[in-house]
Amino acid sequence: MLRASGINWDLRKVHGLQNKYNSFDFKIPLGKKGDCYDRFLIRVEEIKQSIQIMNTTLNLLPSGPFLGNNSKIIAPSRFQMKLSMESMIHHFKLFTEGFSVFESISYQSFEAPKGEFAYFLFLTVIQSLTEYILEHLDFSICRR
Repeated sequence: MLRASGINWDLRKVHGLQNKYNSFDFKIPLGKKGDCYDRFLIRVEEIKQSIQIMNTTLNLLPSGPFLGNNSKIIAPSRFQMKLSMESMIHHFKLFTEGFSVFESISYQSFEAPKGEFAYFLFLTVIQSLTEYILEHLDFSICRR
């Protein structure tokens, strides 16, 4: 809504501790009137810019395997399981016990079509159960 009104505000370029968007070359579309049609045109241009960012990112990916080799959190391939008993044990433990998650609090914000959307994520671990609480700034969205 801000960009449709002509205000140059892009959350991707302004915020972020590990802001990788500054290394990409993309335009921030701006409107003039702030009406619904301007918002539509901004959204279409944002889609085009997002495709450009994705293409740039895909071109920067190195060739070769993209999964890590940490067998505690990544399942070994079927070929590795047939060759190594250790891989079979890691596969069994990963799919029966899962992996541990640290207790933490996280805040994340991103741009939605009608403005900024932000939420908090609270993770608590009690014995082997993980509880997460996902809360919007105003109300609780999901509790498990």
